[in-house]
Amino acid sequence: MRGTLASHVHVASATPHPFRARLAVRRPEDIRLAGPALDGVLGEVFAAEGLGRALGLALVSGDLSPALRRPVAASVSRAFGALLAQVVADPIALRRRGLTRSETERAQRSAAAVILVVARLAAADVLVAGDALEARSAWVGRALGADVEPGSAVCLGSSAARPRFRGVLGGLALFAALRELHDEDWFRNPRAAEPLRGAATPGGRTSIEAVLGDLGAAPDLAFERLLEIVARA
Repeated sequence: MRGTLASHVHVASATPHPFRARLAVRRPEDIRLAGPALDGVLGEVFAAEGLGRALGLALVSGDLSPALRRPVAASVSRAFGALLAQVVADPIALRRRGLTRSETERAQRSAAAVILVVARLAAADVLVAGDALEARSAWVGRALGADVEPGSAVCLGSSAARPRFRGVLGGLALFAALRELHDEDWFRNPRAAEPLRGAATPGGRTSIEAVLGDLGAAPDLAFERLLEIVARA
């Protein structure tokens, strides 16, 4: 899918985003991506997440109406983001980068921890709707397993909370489904491109839940996959 990325996705500016990657979508053929200004594993996971979301939008069919080409919830592209974030943490992908065994294990644990925290914060974001700031901080503390100041929860409660959570769960289940279809190194298998293209092409005509249903993937795969990641963190 490198050709699609090269022709549809462009760097938004020379200045990266201070935290997670951000997208500006003019049309599927013109997607601007601002990567995170973070180093190390954290930056790589968030960069992969942004790239996955961009890919999911770039693969949308150009024959659709503008409303369907830019779906509001964008659950499929969000799931693609969570999917590529997991690839960064996969030991097979890490070993191919020439890391030593100890370096691979450290990177894997760090990336797994990031994915876990992102998933827990996405769940907390859904639960805080309408809550006061103090209640939000309690949810954040529960997600992180630590005490937090009330101001740390000010970012939760956004209108995108539910789509973001659906994308996280969908990406976890999608990874497990593709692995079942194309083995552990599915991301090295060109045949894995077919179900991904099929998932993204309909744009707003589909959802990540429908995509998983077409693949025969049970919703519980998301939680099984998350438990697998937790064991590595």
